[in-house]
Amino acid sequence: MGPKKLKPRTRADLLRIWEKLDTASKGSVTVKDVLKQSKLLEAECPEFISEFEQVAKDGRVSRQAFLDFYLVTKRPSLGGKAAIDVPQDVDMVKLRAMFDAVVGPGSEIRLADLVKHRARIKEVFPPLLEKFGEIDLNNSSTVSWSELEIFAGGTGEWLEYQFERIIGLELLKQQIRQFHRSVVLDKRRREAGHDVKTGGKYHMIFQGNPGTGKTSLARVVAQLLHRIGIIQTDLLVEVQRDKLVAEYVGQTGPKTQKLITEAKQGVLFIDEAYRLSQEGGKSDFGREAIEQLMGAMNDPPGQAPVMVFAGYADDMESFMNANSGLYRRIAYTFDFSDYSSQ
Repeated sequence: MGPKKLKPRTRADLLRIWEKLDTASKGSVTVKDVLKQSKLLEAECPEFISEFEQVAKDGRVSRQAFLDFYLVTKRPSLGGKAAIDVPQDVDMVKLRAMFDAVVGPGSEIRLADLVKHRARIKEVFPPLLEKFGEIDLNNSSTVSWSELEIFAGGTGEWLEYQFERIIGLELLKQQIRQFHRSVVLDKRRREAGHDVKTGGKYHMIFQGNPGTGKTSLARVVAQLLHRIGIIQTDLLVEVQRDKLVAEYVGQTGPKTQKLITEAKQGVLFIDEAYRLSQEGGKSDFGREAIEQLMGAMNDPPGQAPVMVFAGYADDMESFMNANSGLYRRIAYTFDFSDYSSQ
């Protein structure tokens, strides 16, 4: 006779179980959190395991959604996303065989499948248990073969997946592919103890007209650098001149530094960067913001953000010519042509 499966219905019972799930008191749980308490949930909340993907939003279940799952008929939830380790040298034949065995008659791996086949998954491909939320690209709380294949294939496969969602802009995509290869190669050389041509700096210029996708591609680049392991998170902090420059003497440096500190584990995206030196006038402090940014650009990722300076091509060329110290610290330039489907 198997263990008795309790179906908690009182709020007190549910809160007791939730405390064991959400040990870090984050207010939400992921597949990884649930797997840590799979024996408890199999005994007391089997329905939650079998219907996790219906309850979850963006790969997470909030405390309220967990309570609502048992106490009311509607089941809202809260979402979020986290970070990344890309596996190396994956045997795709074994991975596919494992996927087919785990998924059964369905087409996607669910939480219930992870619990049922945990031992086999751990033997063949542990990242499926540890990084389920990152593998789940469409935040459905399930994993398809294409999503698993993209993750197992590494950053190159992931980048092509992102490009498939962007129409046209082929020349820009090719620039980013070259950037990806360069960064991966530099990282390997640095890890082997060699000097690299970028000096470990990844700051860049995005130049082109408005509406050409600069902000969207900045998000892709932030995620790419995070997946490669250059930056600690895929955080993208977007700013313009007014967020960096203050009105009075002595205020701009601290104001700019605050944003540098906020973005230091990710990417600082400075839109219309040329405006930092266009205003002119005796009481303009754009130059002070530029000096503060330049000082931080010498620090490695983690101590300071990777910086992206964006704007019109002509204005950015003038801006960089007038700020040669800034330009010398920038390793990459990306050209955003006006949108076309070619």
